[in-house]
Amino acid sequence: LYRAPKQKELLLYLFDCQSSVPMEELRKYFKTASTLVKSLVKKGFVEIVPTEYPLDVSKDLSQIKLTLEQETALKEIKNALLSGHYKSLLLYGVTGSGKTELYLRALELNKANGRQGIVLLPEIALTEHMIDLYTSRLGNEVVIWHSNLTIKEKRLAWENMTTGKASVIVGARSAVFAPFSKLGLIIIDEEHENSYRQDQNPKYHARDV
Repeated sequence: LYRAPKQKELLLYLFDCQSSVPMEELRKYFKTASTLVKSLVKKGFVEIVPTEYPLDVSKDLSQIKLTLEQETALKEIKNALLSGHYKSLLLYGVTGSGKTELYLRALELNKANGRQGIVLLPEIALTEHMIDLYTSRLGNEVVIWHSNLTIKEKRLAWENMTTGKASVIVGARSAVFAPFSKLGLIIIDEEHENSYRQDQNPKYHARDV
């Protein structure tokens, strides 16, 4: 890390904390926290883990009682899904506020209406961690998609999407191009993250797409 002083600085900060640190906190002290963390993940120094729920898929997370704020947000989401018209909604909440639970319930309703859904996550590492949570609630119709998949894994995922075996895709920015014919919902988690922008050809921003 002697050639990457900012990465070293962030890593030392994490060592001093001696526990998991929310990305929101890192952004207070490091302007390019997301990029720095991504680099450290590739080097094997740190790991990104979801904090919405522990990955204990043996628990019935569908019985989680929603807060008043969550109930209000879910009502807006339901109305949008049932309207049959395009609508963009911003779900705001700090880490641990239960946004993922609302994502899951929206996907369940979308699936019940015969529609398919896309869940975009800002980091590949986070995608791999979250897939167990989504499959525990939505079953085997969930497929994962990101650039680290093998050609065989990508082909199988693509076939499941085009044949209708998959109703939900969870992945990094390129998952926005999923070949769904009955798309009803797109969720962009942490939509402000720069990782949704691809600067190499073909250049695009997943949020705009």
